[in-house]
This record gives sequence, structure tokens and C-alpha cells, in this order.
Amino acid sequence: QVLPSGELYLSVIDVLGHGVGATQDALTVIHTLRTVVLEGTSLDDVVTRADLVLGRQNAELVATVVLALFDPTSGLVRLVSGGHPPALLVTAAGDVRQVEAQGGPIGWPGAGSDGVVSVPLAPGDSLVLYTDGLIEARKNLVEGLQELEQHAHELSGSSASDLADGLVQRVLAGAVRRDDTLALVLRRCPGQEGQAGPAQRTVSTD
Repeated sequence: QVLPSGELYLSVIDVLGHGVGATQDALTVIHTLRTVVLEGTSLDDVVTRADLVLGRQNAELVATVVLALFDPTSGLVRLVSGGHPPALLVTAAGDVRQVEAQGGPIGWPGAGSDGVVSVPLAPGDSLVLYTDGLIEARKNLVEGLQELEQHAHELSGSSASDLADGLVQRVLAGAVRRDDTLALVLRRCPGQEGQAGPAQRTVSTD
């Protein structure tokens, strides 16, 4: 969603549970986060504020979240997290590194983000946000994250859409377990340096 400031707001959430109830909870979290952001809440307070609001509605709801605000003029992305796996920065040259923001999940004691992490995107760079199904497919989180980084490196020359699709398809091919999986790719388009305008953003799910 494009905010009145011109920044692009993105979020990925992962609710504890499965089935229709979890889907409804996920939609509630998404709506609440969006409302809190549009109210003008400081980014580092959004997760805490959303936790307070959601706790009044459903004390049993638990969700990890990662939020990002992208400034298309400067290329700067600001990230906060509530217990979510680290994002991946994939450069135009194919280098991959983790971007980890700290914090506690919504619904747990101490919910909230531990500060804002800022990442500059150069033209052609991508930021990958995802649900933990992409790193739990092999049941070993360390190996799963390493595998995801390797796939991101190999697919770095692809379009944003193909990068998102490829990450999901490769991770789930022959996976030990299949959980809800989602990859969201934000790419700063070449030629937009110093200009306001939308970047490419694409989502792949399973």
C-alpha cells in the first residue's frame, strides 16, 4: 500500500494455527497493522500498538510479523519485526545477506520490535520477505536458511516475479514438510534513482 507520505508499506505475517480460524486471524492482523500504520504510528511502535489492539479482541492470537517502509525516492527500506525470520537482501550483482530485525511476536509477553533496521536498495537490488515455511521445509532452520540464500543467489538475475516463484518452487520440491509458504519480493527498478515512483513488488505463495 502506498502511504500519503509516498512510501510503500509492505507486511508479511504468519499466524499460529491452521484452517479457517487461522485465515480469519491473519486477515485481522493484516487489517490492524495497516490501520495502525495509517494512523501515523511511528514504525518502531507499530508492532506494540497492534499487539495491544489485537489482545483486546483475541487474547489467544499469536503471530510473527515483519513490516517494511520503502522510500522510492531515496531507495531506503526501513524494517521492523515481531519474531519473524530475517529478510534477505539480494543485490543486482547476486550477493545475498540476511537483514535481521529483532522483536517479540504479537500475542507473546514483550511483543514489539527492538528498533528499526535501515537498508539502502541500489537500483536492481531486491528485498525478500517470506514466511517460515520457506526455511522449515527441511526441518532444520539453519540449513533451511542457508538453502534459501543459495537459491536467492542462483535466481538473482531473474525478474522479481520469477525470483519469488522460483524460491517457493525450489524450496518445496521434495520437501519433508509443506507448510504455508510465501515469498514477497520488493525490487528497486533501475533508472529510478532520485525519483519518486513505484518499485516492482511481487508475491508468490503456495
